Amino acid sequence: MNANRRELKAVLTMGETLMVEFKSDTKPLPDRELVAAVVALANTEGGELLLGVKDDGIVTGVHPNHRDVSGLVALIANRTNPSLAVRVEVLDIDSKQILRVQVPKTRSIVSTSEGVLLRRRLLASGKPEAVPFYPHEFVQRQSAMGLTDPSATPLTSLTSDVLNPLERQRVREAVRRYGGDASLLPLVQKAGYARQTGFDPIQQEQMVLSYIEKHGRIKRAEVWELCRITRDQAYQLLWQLKEQGKIKQMAGAQTLAYAPGANICAHLCATFVPDA
Repeated sequence: MNANRRELKAVLTMGETLMVEFKSDTKPLPDRELVAAVVALANTEGGELLLGVKDDGIVTGVHPNHRDVSGLVALIANRTNPSLAVRVEVLDIDSKQILRVQVPKTRSIVSTSEGVLLRRRLLASGKPEAVPFYPHEFVQRQSAMGLTDPSATPLTSLTSDVLNPLERQRVREAVRRYGGDASLLPLVQKAGYARQTGFDPIQQEQMVLSYIEKHGRIKRAEVWELCRITRDQAYQLLWQLKEQGKIKQMAGAQTLAYAPGANICAHLCATFVPDA
């Protein structure tokens, strides 16, 4: 037994998979069903269609109507949109002939000439099936193939002020930790601290630092009460001051050390006490 026959025997023994489809051709198989099966493979991962094999792997042989290899290639190309180029070869096994239709994974979405869109999926049992390919699934497939990036879609009506402060922090940390796009930093550093309060970010920073200098410590609740901002915004403000080195949490006692500018010689110590 040559390598091709051994490979074919292994495929028949393994059964149908996401990339392998068996089709019996004793009646023969209607052209519409044959083309639909090819489309489903092309819209998933590509693969091969073995024509003349029952679902259980029993070889029945290809019908005389489908033994014209070049004619089958032309049929599939004419019945798909955009035209799909497949490779077809005749294989002899168990004294019978079957056709192996090799289907490429397409970059574009393919339908039948009648507008039927299908893809393949695996059931919980591991058995594959062809199901409708819905429009809302197109973007997911194109994204998986690297053809489009949904996250790069511009949102013209969105302003940076509506971004959650905690999400700003996560983006900033991700950019720094994983070497992301540094052009995002101005966006996440931009004040998101509730401008409607009447205090701009610089005023809020000075108010917090002045409070620490006077009282030696500050709680997050005192920050949002002092600056009239939300709990999350208070956390973001304290986090930014810590990033700038103006306050620092010390080990053991949740103590923050506030380092003034170069024009002040002494360091002031402050304690940041989290909420109970």
